[in-house]
Amino acid sequence: MTPNLKQLAELIGAEAQFEPFEIVKLPLPAELSVAQVASDYLSAIPARTWEVGYYHLLCSKEIIDQTLNYIPGYHCVPFGLVTIARDLSGNSASLDLETGRVYPLDHEKFEEDGLHLGWNAEMTAFLSVVPYSREAILKTAEGYWEDVAIFLSDLIEGYRNEK
Repeated sequence: MTPNLKQLAELIGAEAQFEPFEIVKLPLPAELSVAQVASDYLSAIPARTWEVGYYHLLCSKEIIDQTLNYIPGYHCVPFGLVTIARDLSGNSASLDLETGRVYPLDHEKFEEDGLHLGWNAEMTAFLSVVPYSREAILKTAEGYWEDVAIFLSDLIEGYRNEK
């Protein structure tokens, strides 16, 4: 089990029940090599979705739903990124199965025709639409958490600061 998960459950008053997530339920690349830190987290995730301040930490059913049916999840899963949490505005925290990092992804940048990166530096025109690729998706993230344990630590800290 990922460090901090039980601590987070106690802090928010959630039932500390966990279940494994079966990644075979997702259309992932066949050649994907799953990092141990990602595998460890997915072996025991919350059995129910937890509300943690601004984020919802997702259970198996919600991971599948958010990853397959919502933006940015369904644009990211072919590149080994799985939505493990979402915020109140529809953005996701996506677990990179290859590295174990967690990336905050803004849903407004994801469209059917590609990634919309916003305005150019001079604020005179929109930047070109970029086709979907692993590299392009990861570049849209504004930073990342090195692993799930650090992401959970930040959720704990944020929740404490709200209270």
